[in-house]
Amino acid sequence: MWWSAPHPRFAACSPGSRRFALSPRTSRDRSRRHADAGLAAPPRPQASSCDAEPIHIPAAIQPQGAFLAALADSGLVSHASANLALILGVPAKTVLCRTLEGIFGTTTGRELLVADYGDRLTIPGPHANTLHLHAFRSGRHLCIDIEPIPASPAEQSPMEKVQATVTHFGRATHRVELCQLAVRGLAAITGYDRVMAYRFAEDGHGEVIAEALADGLDPYLGLHYPASDVPPQARRLYLRQRVGAIANSSYDPVPLLVDPRVDDGVPLDLTHSALRSVSPIHREYMRNMKTAASLTIALVAHDELWGMLVCRHSTPRIAGPDLRAVAELIGRVVSLLLTPLGNLSVNARRLERKDALRALVNQISAPLPLVEAVGAAQSELLQLVDAAGAVLHIAGTTRLFGLTPPQETVESMLALLRGQAGGEVFAVDDLGRRFPLLANCASAASGALLLPLSPDSDDVILWCRPEQLHTISWGGNPVEHLSTDTVSGRLSPRASFAAWSHCNSRSRSFARIRPPRFRPQDLRLAGCVLK
Repeated sequence: MWWSAPHPRFAACSPGSRRFALSPRTSRDRSRRHADAGLAAPPRPQASSCDAEPIHIPAAIQPQGAFLAALADSGLVSHASANLALILGVPAKTVLCRTLEGIFGTTTGRELLVADYGDRLTIPGPHANTLHLHAFRSGRHLCIDIEPIPASPAEQSPMEKVQATVTHFGRATHRVELCQLAVRGLAAITGYDRVMAYRFAEDGHGEVIAEALADGLDPYLGLHYPASDVPPQARRLYLRQRVGAIANSSYDPVPLLVDPRVDDGVPLDLTHSALRSVSPIHREYMRNMKTAASLTIALVAHDELWGMLVCRHSTPRIAGPDLRAVAELIGRVVSLLLTPLGNLSVNARRLERKDALRALVNQISAPLPLVEAVGAAQSELLQLVDAAGAVLHIAGTTRLFGLTPPQETVESMLALLRGQAGGEVFAVDDLGRRFPLLANCASAASGALLLPLSPDSDDVILWCRPEQLHTISWGGNPVEHLSTDTVSGRLSPRASFAAWSHCNSRSRSFARIRPPRFRPQDLRLAGCVLK
């Protein structure tokens, strides 16, 4: 769940006042700035759908760091997190409307003003520590994440460890193997007690395809999760910001103080903030899963979210700047390899089908009687698309091969599927459900792939696959992924993630198969042989 509700903002009082008012921002508030003192309790999030919530503008951060935003043209601070004194040693209300140079000093302030996305600086902290500054642009603002760097004993840094992990990726021969290597490497580098690779299906739901976990934990490998667990706006956000971390699922969000003298009322986009506060519903989701901390890395192929690498820990755990940088590097390397490995598998299958097609053409072009020529080519014909049966209808003659429905049923199938295909390739894996008249075909042809051979004739090849029982194991009942309190209207995530199985009957899908392209001379040859 990546559902998020905007938090109320702190609105600053008049310049001479030392008090601040906490109130939700509305369109009327934007036209008249509040100057009254007092503190209003934050409203509970209200929404009818997780999909509708703007999670990129929460107006709050996580408490392990602090945050500042300044106008990029003047350097005047417009936003400051309420915990600034704890992290930077300067009260938040005293920095509003001050320049970055006045807060950090001339040198650092100027470096921040010219910082590009991803620029990182370090400065001495107020507690004999070091502070890491990450500057990025958000609209007309320059935003700064401020994170303490904890002192750690001298040991191999995460960046030094990553080289061995990335080197091992070269051994992968397919995508799942690549993900297996990635989760093992991440588990060793990060120390999280569960690391998973999560792949999205075409309908948006996800499946755990690789996992590394500590002793005593129940495995999630092979479990599926509904698409609603990662709603569309969260998927879009991960394409823009590849890594997200939550240090403690029980944290209290830290609101941002806003000075009305330099605030235009437009919500501040925190997409690129490593400290961006996440949904209270997602935090509850994590707690329901007995997860205290998480580190999530996007996997992108062909500019789309292919999946995620997800690290989870049972106790609070801060993923610092170095660790997040390593996580992003691993995620980007894996993403770069997903496409060639996918192409490798596709090309291997394509070569197999080309070989089968060549053998098929050679067989049916041999100077043999029709029955012998086609009979000899049966295995090649089925191998083209890994089918159990096939029907050839060429020049008015129909021939059946392998496991197919009876001849009279085949004629009905051809008539129905031609009408659906409209001259294009047509595939279906639940033939009986889609066409009740063909319900008795399931044992031989629950799946069908129709390939028209010519736009000027009714010549076709029809491949068939029998019905198979599919059992999908879900991490909890996917139908009950979200509940709504009837009194308050508050949304809550599911509390149970016990394996929940769902069975259906259909054939293996033809959807991912691209039928072989017959050359015109091959089609003419086939037509002549079968006449």
